[in-house]
This record gives sequence, C-alpha cells and structure tokens, in this order.
Amino acid sequence: MAQKVFWMERKYHKPVEQIRQCHNIFYLLDGKAIGEAAVHLPIVIQFIRIHSDYIEIEGIARCYSKQGEMEMYLVSDDGEQFLCSENPYSADLIWQNQKVCRGFAFTGKVPLKAASSDITFVQKIDGYSVIKKKVIFAKYTPIYSSMKTSFYSASGWILTYDADKVSLHIEKETPQMQKECQRAYEKELWNAKGNASRKSLLFRKCLGILKKTIFHKKIWLISDRINRGDDNGEAFFEYLSKNKHRLKGRKVYFVLEKNSPDAKRIRKYGKLIEPMSKKHKMYHLISEYIISSQGNDPVVNPFKSNRVFYRDLLQNEKFVFLQHGITKDNQSQWLGKYNRNLYGFIVSTLPEYQSVFEYNYGYTKERVWLTGMPRFDRLYHDEKKYITIMPTWRKSLMSGMDPETSIWLLKDNFEQSAYFEFYNSLLNHEGLIQYLKEKGYRLCFMPHPIMAPYVKDYFQQNPEVIFWNADKSYREVFAETDLMVTDYSSVAFDFAYLRKPIIYSHFDREDFFSGSHSYTEGYFDYERDGFGEITLTIHETVEAIKKYVDHGCKAEEKYLERINRTFAFSDKNCCERVLEHLLESH
Repeated sequence: MAQKVFWMERKYHKPVEQIRQCHNIFYLLDGKAIGEAAVHLPIVIQFIRIHSDYIEIEGIARCYSKQGEMEMYLVSDDGEQFLCSENPYSADLIWQNQKVCRGFAFTGKVPLKAASSDITFVQKIDGYSVIKKKVIFAKYTPIYSSMKTSFYSASGWILTYDADKVSLHIEKETPQMQKECQRAYEKELWNAKGNASRKSLLFRKCLGILKKTIFHKKIWLISDRINRGDDNGEAFFEYLSKNKHRLKGRKVYFVLEKNSPDAKRIRKYGKLIEPMSKKHKMYHLISEYIISSQGNDPVVNPFKSNRVFYRDLLQNEKFVFLQHGITKDNQSQWLGKYNRNLYGFIVSTLPEYQSVFEYNYGYTKERVWLTGMPRFDRLYHDEKKYITIMPTWRKSLMSGMDPETSIWLLKDNFEQSAYFEFYNSLLNHEGLIQYLKEKGYRLCFMPHPIMAPYVKDYFQQNPEVIFWNADKSYREVFAETDLMVTDYSSVAFDFAYLRKPIIYSHFDREDFFSGSHSYTEGYFDYERDGFGEITLTIHETVEAIKKYVDHGCKAEEKYLERINRTFAFSDKNCCERVLEHLLESH
C-alpha cells in the first residue's frame, strides 16, 4: 500500500488527501479512495516482554504525512492510555532508495494491575486518534496471528491475541489455564496443513523429555559458514578448546557440514554438528548462545520458514555476531535490531563502535562489544612474494539464493558486467604478469566465497596466475601475501592489522553504493581513512602494483599512521575479551 501511494503521488504530481472520520484517516487521490490508516498502515510489533508487574511492547507505526506529529498509545480495557516513547531506530519505509512512508519506532509499557487485561493500539497522526484495526507480529514476537491458539507464558502471565478485537489479552497464569492453552495449541498444530507444524509438535514433546534427562549442561553453538570454517567462529572455537577450564557446566559445538574441507581440522578442537539436522535444531532451541561470524540463514535459523512454529521457544535466544569483517559501511537495515536482534555485536574499532549508534541500529551499549575479532589473534607473517587480488561480491549480479543449498545464483549477463571485465582483464594483463615474473612475484586471485563457485567456468585461467579455492585458508593468504588489491572488502582490515600495503580498485564505486548491493556508504571514507591508495582503472591499478613492487611492498608511513589510529587493540587477546563478555552476560 505504501508503495502504491508513493508512485501515485509521483505519477500524478499531487499529494494524497486525508479525510478524518470515525477514529480513522482515509486517503484519497483525485477523489478516489486508495487506503485507510487503521488498516493499510498496520502496527508492526517487534518484541513483547512480560515482566511480573507490566508488559512491554516494542514496534513500529507508520504514516504518509511527511511532517507533523506522530504518537503511539497502548490502551488498557479500562480506557487508560499509556504514551509510548520513541526509539532511536531507522523505521522509515525505504523502497528503491526512496522514503515512501514515515516510520515511528516505539516502546510502550502497560502496568498489570488486574488479573487480566486487554490492550489495544491507538496512533495519533497530527493530533488525530486512529484506532488500529490491523496488527502484524514480526519474527521475534512469541505469538503470531496465523495460529489462533498461539500463546506465550512468562513471569506468571499468559499472553494471547484476539484477532476479532485486534487486541492483546494477558491473564494471570494458573495450572489449569496453562493446560488448556497448551492443549488447544497442540491440537491446532496437529490439524494444520503440512507436516511442519506436526514436526514442531513432536519436537516440543522430545524437548520436554530431554530437558529432564541429558540437557543438564548449557549449550554453545559456534559457526562460520555451514560448509567451511576459517573465520571468527573457528578462531573462537579453537580458543575455547584450549581454555575448557573457563567453561564450567557448558558444552561447546561447531556447526559444520561433515564433508567440508575444514571438518578434519576443526574436529581437533571439538565436536561438530551437522547443519539443519535434528540435533542442530534441538540444540539451537535450548542453547545459551548462538555464536557465529555469519548473520544469514541457515546458521542463525535452522528452521527456515518453519521458525514460526517455535517462536515462543526462541524468546530467550541469544545470537552473538562475531562478524565476517569490520562494519565500515551503514548496514543498519540488515543488522538492525528489528531484523537481526543481536544479543552481542562484536566490533573492533572505535569508529565502528560509534557508527552503530550514529546510524540507529537500535542497540544499547550493553549489546555492542568492543573486543576485536577473534581471527585477529591468529594472524601471522609468512610472505612469499604474492600479489593477491581479493574483491568482494556484487549482489546486483545475483538472481537470488538457492533455498536448498544456500548458494547465491549468478545472473545470465555476468560476462557483460563491469565486475567481470575488470577482474578478468587484470588477471590476464600480460604486461603486469611479465613484470611480476621478472621481479620474482606471483599474481594470485582469492575470490569471495559467494563468487568462488563461478570462477572456473567464467574467468580465463592464466597459467602464470595462482587461483586459490576454498581449501586455502584466509589467514594463510594474509600471511603469504606481500600486497593486497581489493575493492570494498573488509578483508583489508585483516591485512592492515599486519601492517601490509593495500590498493583499493574502485572502478564501479557509484554503482556499488547505489543501493544495488547490501551496503550503504557509511562512516569510512577511503580518501580520508583508507589504508592504501585508490585506483579507478586497470591502468592505474597496474601502475600502483608496479610502484609497490619497486619499493619492496612496504606500506607508506601515512597509511601506517591511519592503521595505528584505527584499531582499538593489537594485543591478540580478542578471543579472551569475547569470552569475558559471554561469561558476564549469562
């Protein structure tokens, strides 16, 4: 609906009219009704927290008014209104880089004075009260409207949703009421279409039995990608294997496919769990922490679309994001609280730490941990006169992710892209290759894991160039490389941590930050903050490589000064700081 209003205004060059009537606002364009605030601008509930004497509701309200006052109220069944506070979160609805609807992130609290209470939602738009007739429960709420008997029990209260009244109902819990709610919900799960709901019911039964028997220890699940390690997850898992005395009463597992080339190595540190297996799902439900360098499914959500049937069980889920790289751009839409709900957000530099609050990710300071990334502790030097090209991927070149394999699929026009043309030409630049050969250097290519499956089929394989695959460890690449050529990849930070020289090739900067990728340009300015010079063409890149080789691949003093100012820690104690946060936060 919001997109419809946005495009109609642009097409007809007229603002949408508003008519206020019966606790509702109707929207018209050229006299034709196109929507109403009570229904077409629903309340989106993000979190519900039940305490012993009050209920706390966090969510988003929206309106088409570009300016003016907007407020949210929670209203109890006795008519008392409770004004919600505004949250520091970017809640505007953005579509194709355009703001189509103004958002208001709120938190409201209602005291639980009586044995039961009904809570409805009222939104004030420019001083006019609208009684909301539609509520959407986002993925982190414990109840959901698609299951009529969905309920949540916490702190001596039971919460349900009345779709007819468009209200939340909360009532003092009794053993009898708990049994009745449980029986009704189990019946609906069993009778629902498809096998997923029935499987969730069986999972619940098994979980109840296992909790009384073998699950006497707290579980930590650690991971990188489901098909390989060699990132912050593995580094932290190795550290824990050497410090088991710190983990009293806890069992730690690494989630990784048994056929992964990294499986044999990681088994030396501890036990593996097969991703998406029954054991993985069961342990995920009862884990104290989910710890990963990756923030996408299936690592953080082994239930996929069936997660809806486990919402109440996942209310205490604590996902600690070790990061795949330092966040130098604005990724609040992807990593924001309402989209990822991070319990611990690992950061490594002071500017990175400050950016989380500047761009309104929605987290408090207790949730953002300035520790440094665990893999920094494993970095070392073993230079072998390698010049390594390490670009990131391009979301604009992908048609989507295969839901079964979690592999990103390449679009048909890849060979016509600037990305392919630049890197294929650079990797086959005869003048550069011959020059490096004369100087005793080798050109190497380390593709991003998302692009790696397509390198052999698309890129020309020059025999003088080393093409590394998934078997090659990143830290080996960092150790053996004398000079890195990258674009916007955060691997530059790992390389800079070793005080080595970097070249940034920004041949497609305007397109990259246009919104087609998952990044929005952030606090990190390559001209001001970058750890190396910027090139825009193949010729400039080749000349920059030659210049560094002529000077023994030494980082320039001005870039070394930037590196020293950037990192909060260079002591190789990042894993220790992460562990301290985990032990203090349980």
